[in-house]
Amino acid sequence: MGIAYLAGAWLLIQMGETLFPVYGLSDAAIRLVITLLAIGFPITLIFSWVYELTPEGLKLERDVNRSITITHHTGKKLDRAIIVLLTLMLGYFAFDKFVLEPGRDVEIAATAAQIGAEQAMEEARLGKFNRRSIAVLPFVNRSHLAEDEYFTDGMHDELLTRLARIAALKVTSRTSVRRYRNTEKTIPEIAEELAVATILEGGVQRVGKQVRINVQLINAHTDEHLWAEIYDRELTTGNLFAIQSDITKAITRSLKATLTSEEEQVLEQIPTENLAAYDAYIIGRTMLDSLAKEDMDDAVEKFTLATQLDTNFAAAWAGLCEAQLMRYKQNSDQRYFDAGETACNRAMELGDSSVEVHIALGALYRISGRYSRAEVSIQRAKLAKAEQALENALSIDGLSLDALIEFGFILAVQNRLEEAETKLLRAEELDPNYWSAQSALFGFYYSYSDKPDRYKLAARHAVRATSLRPDMAASWNNLGTANYMLMQYDQATDAWQQSLSIEPTRTAYTNSGLALENLHRYKEAAGMQEKAAEMAPRDHRSWGRLAAVLMRVEGGNDRALEAYDRATILAREKLEINDRDWRTLGNLASYLAATGKNKEAMEAAQRAMQLSERRPEALFRATLVYCKDGYSDACFSLLEEMVDKDASYRQFIDITDPALKDLNPEESKRFQAIITAP
Repeated sequence: MGIAYLAGAWLLIQMGETLFPVYGLSDAAIRLVITLLAIGFPITLIFSWVYELTPEGLKLERDVNRSITITHHTGKKLDRAIIVLLTLMLGYFAFDKFVLEPGRDVEIAATAAQIGAEQAMEEARLGKFNRRSIAVLPFVNRSHLAEDEYFTDGMHDELLTRLARIAALKVTSRTSVRRYRNTEKTIPEIAEELAVATILEGGVQRVGKQVRINVQLINAHTDEHLWAEIYDRELTTGNLFAIQSDITKAITRSLKATLTSEEEQVLEQIPTENLAAYDAYIIGRTMLDSLAKEDMDDAVEKFTLATQLDTNFAAAWAGLCEAQLMRYKQNSDQRYFDAGETACNRAMELGDSSVEVHIALGALYRISGRYSRAEVSIQRAKLAKAEQALENALSIDGLSLDALIEFGFILAVQNRLEEAETKLLRAEELDPNYWSAQSALFGFYYSYSDKPDRYKLAARHAVRATSLRPDMAASWNNLGTANYMLMQYDQATDAWQQSLSIEPTRTAYTNSGLALENLHRYKEAAGMQEKAAEMAPRDHRSWGRLAAVLMRVEGGNDRALEAYDRATILAREKLEINDRDWRTLGNLASYLAATGKNKEAMEAAQRAMQLSERRPEALFRATLVYCKDGYSDACFSLLEEMVDKDASYRQFIDITDPALKDLNPEESKRFQAIITAP
């Protein structure tokens, strides 16, 4: 009886394993069947001992008459039952072996292949991330006091700067991580977007003379903590720099990277012992990153205070250099250029090895036309990370990306366009989310590139920049300018208005005035250009634009001539800094022509065309000189060359010029060919 039960139980289990999945039953159902059959086995044995199978049916063992044998009959029935069960078992075995098993093998192989493919894809996905790559998310201000926000940001930036100087690490730039402040995205999502393997989170709380900093390093793809620490210290510069060094070393150890002896020495340096000076410095750095005009003025004030509190604070002098040069770029006031040069030189005298100083000096030399010195300065910036080879020096961090960008512009102003584009695209490749890289590529394609689709490329990078920093007025200014050159005037106007709503700058007012001028609303346009001149009273372009539109306003000629005279003086001052600045020379030529100084105007126009290698913009400025007193053969030749090199410049040809009425039929035909797209 026991044998028959076991045989039947085995058959039931095998059938269950085959049929249950077909009906969507889980493994729990199989386990239940096995459990019930196991429970039933001892019950069956006991039942077989208590009862006897007789021809009359089941009887209790004690009721069976032992004088009459029934073994023969019972044995036959059991034999038949066992034979049936064995036949079923053999049949099932054959069915399982030759029918079901091959299908299972195929399914198992397919499942294994799918699992293997998924594992390979996951390994490939993780493999694209450098295992020593890290993004430091903006720190949380745990004191919840608005005045401590800058301190928290300053600690974050200082730590980023220290990590960026470790050649073995790949550190995402501060611009790229800024947008994750107060984000609801998960750590894995952020890591995927930034292409990093690890994320550092942290918080800062300042209470009186104490500071608490908590940080945690997370494996971004498993969401596991690799390291965490809480620092409670007295608020001194020594303690702050010691904490930053400890964090940097702990991260380096956790990522199994190695510090060079030079890097260890740099980490032990204390830039200043003066807490108030450091306080002013980190406020200045936070403001410097905003790029807003008002913040730039405040940054200069804070950096100046820091240098006054500690005259040997090299990093503060470097920050002052950067801020002054940024002011100079915004409004062309030579006083800022001179102040920037003085600050840069002072930082270098103090032996400052920061990348920022070399980059700022490179920008200064580029602006002043000293291109060879600019290249040397940027090369030093790239090698500032412990004399590493070029690729190591340009590991992904905001500082060396800025070096690449500045180097690209140094090459661009020398008309080494292919090399320049390579540098700038490399910066984008290293960090596609770096706003400055996208903005730089816009500037390159708009101002320097000679590619036929350069304005479309400029617009593409301007769109990307607005998506990264929609809060930046410059982003929208650039987008509007690119759209304008593509003759998408409505989009250009919208972008410029957006820029103006974010921050009223000289560029925003100038461009908004240009949009109004296109609509022939000259009086309103003049009002915009007047505001631009108020914002940047030492920028010749503001006065030149104002003068040009006043010439179209009734009764505005006298004011226009005054504005042209002012623009002429300021343009000459700028050329004293860099006499090879062909854009300023071209503008000066148009100012001189408008005020009747034709000989000087032609000389300036000729030199601008020569220095620019006859770029369309220089040719356009020259047409304002040569076409001023009528359409001579020289005027027509310049117009033809200009539109041949860049058809978008047709939009700048004044088809309302009264002098066009005096053209003979042949000249009219020639003019129509110029202004008509092929």
